[in-house]
Amino acid sequence: MMQKNTGEKDMKITVNRYMFRRQFEIWGRNDSYSYHGLDALFDYLDARDEDCGIESELYVQDICGNWDEYDNFEEFQKAYSDGFDYENIEDIEGTVISGYDGEKIIVEAF
Repeated sequence: MMQKNTGEKDMKITVNRYMFRRQFEIWGRNDSYSYHGLDALFDYLDARDEDCGIESELYVQDICGNWDEYDNFEEFQKAYSDGFDYENIEDIEGTVISGYDGEKIIVEAF
């Protein structure tokens, strides 16, 4: 996973788990996900890059806009109660990251 440099010239660095978490702190978004949620998100994004043979650039704002963490499935259901009927987690269209901290889930926004 790469970090985007916003200067005139781009220089890319590979970020590890610590640097990934640190970027959320630097951008003031460290409260967007739980500690274990950030780990799960890092693992998912890193595996996706490896599976697809790509190197994604790290944009904290994009991640926060595209991924939401919920304490449990019921919290997700409440957030999407208008016009949607989700009876179980398998009904969610899109990517769901679960099994990392009790009942918490991270859902790719759709």
